[in-house]
Amino acid sequence: MSNDQDQNKGQERNGTKAGHGHAGILIVLVVVLVGAVVGILTFLLIIPPSFLFLPILREGRLAALVTFLAVHIILSTISISLVIALLVVYVKTYRQTKANFALGLVIVLLSLLLQNLLTYPLIHPLIDSTPLESTGFTSPVADIFQIVAYAVFLYLSLE
Repeated sequence: MSNDQDQNKGQERNGTKAGHGHAGILIVLVVVLVGAVVGILTFLLIIPPSFLFLPILREGRLAALVTFLAVHIILSTISISLVIALLVVYVKTYRQTKANFALGLVIVLLSLLLQNLLTYPLIHPLIDSTPLESTGFTSPVADIFQIVAYAVFLYLSLE
């Protein structure tokens, strides 16, 4: 038997086929895209586009704060969308298998979702009276690392 035939049989036994990984990548990209679009729309709902062209918002410290807020809202929304997608995957897995490990992952993912929601820039003022600019937002780089970690986790969970 040739090496290709051995590999194809191994993939069939494992329940994977060539190209199955493409579906996982596509799902991750769709979840990230949906999160980005919802994040942009959310930002535009709180700061209408007409305000973005005001001179006071185009220069200085306020402009930097508005830009930072926009980036943080978009990245946070992407993170939330990825955690929700992971929750869907693992709730489905738990329902099918009743495995304690899947239940544990659901609990961890729920706590990550709660953490993401409580630190979301638009919810923060509702639960804490600390001024928004002094809350010590995470760096966009930290948000990107979190998104990459969630995206890889989702991709691996879909295989």
